[in-house]
Amino acid sequence: MIMKKLDLNVAVGMFGVIDVEKRLVCNLETGDFEWYNANIDLEDAEKFEDGAWIPAPSQRDIGEYDRMTGYVDTAANGYANALLSDALEGKVALRRFKDTPLDRIGLADERYAFRRNSCTDITREWCRGKEYEESKEYAF
Repeated sequence: MIMKKLDLNVAVGMFGVIDVEKRLVCNLETGDFEWYNANIDLEDAEKFEDGAWIPAPSQRDIGEYDRMTGYVDTAANGYANALLSDALEGKVALRRFKDTPLDRIGLADERYAFRRNSCTDITREWCRGKEYEESKEYAF
């Protein structure tokens, strides 16, 4: 099977929006990504029967909660650290964390950069496991 070089920039963007309701698959021959409903078993979906399609990590595999706690641990601002730590307690922690108004305390850009970097690391690791190369066009 001939594998096309994956555009890491596209993959990072797609990995960044994986959630519990949709899953992402990659075609090993074309390097294309496609979404499918998380309730559909990939094995049963006719479109994916040719064996060229493989699943990308799920939201659980990506560890969104762990990435959020990792960011809280790096937040230099004590107020932001306390605010975000409180948001991560209890049920619907991911939603509360995402709804925390970081722009009001000047940390929105920092948070998005941290998320992008951690997503890039996860994507790079997944690509290596599948023998993909990083796109030369991607600027790190």
